Amino acid sequence: MDVIEEFVMVVRKYIKLMDSIPNIPYDKFLNECNVLVPQIYYLGHSLPDSFDDKILNVEESKEQRDNIFEESRALFERLRIYIGNDDKYEPVSDKSITEGSIADDLADIYGDLKNQIIEYESGEDLRKKAALWEWKFTMQKHAGKHIVDVLWAIHHVLFSSR
Repeated sequence: MDVIEEFVMVVRKYIKLMDSIPNIPYDKFLNECNVLVPQIYYLGHSLPDSFDDKILNVEESKEQRDNIFEESRALFERLRIYIGNDDKYEPVSDKSITEGSIADDLADIYGDLKNQIIEYESGEDLRKKAALWEWKFTMQKHAGKHIVDVLWAIHHVLFSSR
């Protein structure tokens, strides 16, 4: 299996996991996040550089973007309630922020990944290239930052009391 196929498989697992909230035991959820999230980070940074000037002409559906934004906000609310007291933490990557949120991090990662999985699975070659480029870019920026922060928080929740 090549890195793209492996990344897409892990993204699908992550989206499925997030969509299963709150119907999964909390400890199982955190343990699965502890495995999937670093895989997303590693594989996302391993994706090939796929920039092509033609992808600049690929437009995502505004309706799709809006729907995914609403899904990620709804996921944030479900996660916030589901995670409860474990949700807040002091972020590692930005000391100017006084408090981070596992729910916010996981929901933002979900939004960044889900929009592109829809584009990738459209089957159109140019949309697939655009999705790969967006994934690689977001790993270096927005989603990557959320992944780094949430990994510390999840590790802390899982292992600090042992």
